[in-house]
Amino acid sequence: MFSKITGRALATTALAGAAVLTAGTSAQACGRTVEGPGHVYDHVFDGTRLTITVRSGRDGTAIRMRLWNLPESARGRSFGAHVHVKPCTDDPAAAGPHYQNPAGTTLEEKEIWLDFTVDARGRARSKTFRPWTIPAGAAGSVVVHAEATDPGTGTAGGRALCTSVPFGT
Repeated sequence: MFSKITGRALATTALAGAAVLTAGTSAQACGRTVEGPGHVYDHVFDGTRLTITVRSGRDGTAIRMRLWNLPESARGRSFGAHVHVKPCTDDPAAAGPHYQNPAGTTLEEKEIWLDFTVDARGRARSKTFRPWTIPAGAAGSVVVHAEATDPGTGTAGGRALCTSVPFGT
């Protein structure tokens, strides 16, 4: 089960996508790739593109993010990216706080962090795996922040980009 959604079409297909994700059983992995960003809050990142691939199954959740066309000023820099509880809107704060799974013991184990460093060609990749799944409706986006994640506090500066992702198993 794989589908591809553009940032603009995401709003019209989010409900259908959630149905696809909830239709999978725990014995069967579900996957989705979303293109973005849906919202750019820091216009230095105009023109940046990304894909986020989410796979959920019995063993947990794997997320991969690929970015390209990042600006010259971002090259060689690291940025934080996190799963947030609500979908993106024109208001950066509307995506809410980071999604937290109570099963984790440390902040990093409770959250999904996708920090990345931009290469000399304006590209970056990130991936992570958590041994748990996100319940349907509990998370709604991935936000790219202006700084790398502080491992002690989980903060990563202002919100630069946001892509809505219909998480859930």
